[in-house]
Amino acid sequence: MKCPRIVRHTSNDSGVFFMSKYSYQLKIHAVQEYLSKECSYAEVCRKFDIHSKRQLITWVHEAQANGYESLDPRKTHHSYSLDFKLQVVNYYRMHELSTVQVAVKFNLNRSQVYSWYRKYKNEGIAGLRPKYPLSKLLTYFGIPRSTFYERLKASQRIDKYRQVKQFIRSKEAYGYRRIWYCLMKQGFTYCQETVRRLMTSMGLKVTLYSSKSHYHSYRGHMGKTAPNYLHQQFNARKAYQVLHTDITQISISENVKGYLSPVIDEASGAVVAYATSTHPNMNLITTMLVSLFKKLPQGSSPIMHSDQGWQYQQWQYRGLLCQHGITQSMSRKGNCLDNSPVESFFNLLKRECLNRVKITSFQQFQNVIDQYIHWYNNIRISVNKKGMTPNEYIRYHSNL
Repeated sequence: MKCPRIVRHTSNDSGVFFMSKYSYQLKIHAVQEYLSKECSYAEVCRKFDIHSKRQLITWVHEAQANGYESLDPRKTHHSYSLDFKLQVVNYYRMHELSTVQVAVKFNLNRSQVYSWYRKYKNEGIAGLRPKYPLSKLLTYFGIPRSTFYERLKASQRIDKYRQVKQFIRSKEAYGYRRIWYCLMKQGFTYCQETVRRLMTSMGLKVTLYSSKSHYHSYRGHMGKTAPNYLHQQFNARKAYQVLHTDITQISISENVKGYLSPVIDEASGAVVAYATSTHPNMNLITTMLVSLFKKLPQGSSPIMHSDQGWQYQQWQYRGLLCQHGITQSMSRKGNCLDNSPVESFFNLLKRECLNRVKITSFQQFQNVIDQYIHWYNNIRISVNKKGMTPNEYIRYHSNL
């Protein structure tokens, strides 16, 4: 037989139920029916017209843990203290139990457990305040009244630097000076000290430096060396007047290395040509030169400066430079400062890109290099170029 079930309808005649409440007697009969081991949960639900199988499971757990009196709805409406609620919430947080299991343990409704936990997690004191006096909450948490209102006011205050902070986060590879130039271009009028202070408050620090082994191409005299025409006087102002080149090594896997050979324009800092390979051989240098010769302006006769690596002492390299009217220059032995422009580029490349990406294949290495050089030439601004990108600097000075 079916036991009576109390149902509350909506105020109109739409026939839609707002909620369904089951009588105390029905709950007892349903639980006893299941505990008799004669019926499954589904069969008991069909027999007593119970819409939710989970509801029946909850009744069974409650009855087994706290007796049949726990099923009486007249005894479940209590006013719980703050200490009790926090006890329930902390128990739920510290133990890997479901809300139903916690509710059964404390003789509660599972929705109460979930509601308390959600308010505690999302709103904290503010979530508890509507039901408890503020003085009691402040005493329990040990917070002075003035501190509470100060923090409440601060949380509601609009941050006037909100847009600037969002912009700073989008330029995570920039220091405060370059970010200041970018902000000036966007129409912001803050001084450099304000930008530096905001970055400090946001916890932004330089974490791009690392100490790793370097690739050395010097193997002694394996050809002919050239004189040093620059003597660390890096004062070129016109593009394609002085060029610098070198090779750097990047570890891809235990047995695979990636090598990059770029050509850096001294005046603008632009990467005017580059090539990549898995071996630092003459094919890498030749590919780089072929790319460079396609971009050299007609009638230009630049200086090409490099270190004394074995590739740059070979007759093939020196012959190609001579054919295109390029004067070869070399650093002194073991003095990387003589080739500072290209060394500075390698430093930026590794700090801003390669040290922050896990490269697992040579194809990925090529793609990362292509993307970075495009960004470096066309998007990345330089403080010593008055906030211009390398390609902007070339275009600006070519129009003078």
